[in-house]
Amino acid sequence: MPQILNSFMSIYRRVHISATTLSFLNGEFEIEPAYGEKREEALRIAGLKTYFIVRVLKPFQPDVKSEIQNGGKVIADEDSCVIADLASESQEDTTVNVHICLKT
Repeated sequence: MPQILNSFMSIYRRVHISATTLSFLNGEFEIEPAYGEKREEALRIAGLKTYFIVRVLKPFQPDVKSEIQNGGKVIADEDSCVIADLASESQEDTTVNVHICLKT
């Protein structure tokens, strides 16, 4: 019984992706077939193939050239937008939404 439970739990500890998601990963991860369509009727009916991510092949490397410096913070790219909730200092319990976009 422990072997069956371990096998069952190993499926749920892995990242399960569709073929569409796989197409965006650009070979950065090792994958293996997950055969989700054999376990889930909805996947089978929809004709979806699924995969498990096994491991990282190409670790993430931030593109330092595309980052710009703004005070003490690094902003990922020139068209970054920041959305923040600022609490009002008045006695009323209000929140102000701030949306800042940097465009150069």
